[in-house]
Amino acid sequence: MFRRGLLLLPVILLVACNLPQGTVGPTLDPNLVATMVEETLAVFITPTSQVIPATAPATQENSTPTIESSPTAVVSKVIGKVCFPKTGRSDLRAFFQEVTQGTVTELAISAASNDYEVTLDPGNYIAYVWLLDFSFGGMYSTGTTPSPFAVFAGETTNGIDLCDWNHGPFDVPYPPGYEPQQTTGSITGSITYPYGDIPVLTLVAFSKSTPYWYWVGTGAGQSYFTISSLPPGNYRVVAYDGSGRAGGSAVVTVKAGESVTANVTDWTGSFPSNPVK
Repeated sequence: MFRRGLLLLPVILLVACNLPQGTVGPTLDPNLVATMVEETLAVFITPTSQVIPATAPATQENSTPTIESSPTAVVSKVIGKVCFPKTGRSDLRAFFQEVTQGTVTELAISAASNDYEVTLDPGNYIAYVWLLDFSFGGMYSTGTTPSPFAVFAGETTNGIDLCDWNHGPFDVPYPPGYEPQQTTGSITGSITYPYGDIPVLTLVAFSKSTPYWYWVGTGAGQSYFTISSLPPGNYRVVAYDGSGRAGGSAVVTVKAGESVTANVTDWTGSFPSNPVK
């Protein structure tokens, strides 16, 4: 820029000096020429400054933190009543099994409870309940097997009552991975019939600790019986003929993997009516 300013001075002088000869031109004042040169140089030499605003570094005071919102958990509940077997109230353990994945949610239920509430993931479930020693089980059912029910996201499912204790122990599922330690036993015995020849009989083993019963039939003249596949517990065997008469045995205890003897000899006692008809 400085060199361009210096080049302008000779141009001015040449303009002044190259007037045609014999032409009277204006006389340039030396001081005016100096002033023009000085101002011209000032234009080219003085830089034009551009003010660029500085960007202040972000500080803790002027920075706005980013707040990430957490998704709201979706809660699905199941509510129902709790019933207890005829043996009386005792602590229970309920199982809510998702039928597709097989996952199980466990819930401890106190003997003092009349209802329950459990939180489950959405899905299709069955529900069953056992005594703590797995000797007796119940379930939510409207038939002979556990009834499935649906759980929807964010909703409460009511009326899943754990009240069906009226089926055999093999109708109630065990939770996955559990192998019952109990095995079955059997009852064998002889039959004394005081009314003549032994007719066709129905023999029923009534459990004294549960509402379950098990039965077999015998042929005419058969004086012995065996009732197998009995869960451990206390039983009484009752024989029924076709005339409405009944005879029973003493109460015996069935143990796992063992056979116990119960002879039907008492035809004068009071016995339940024949459940097999």
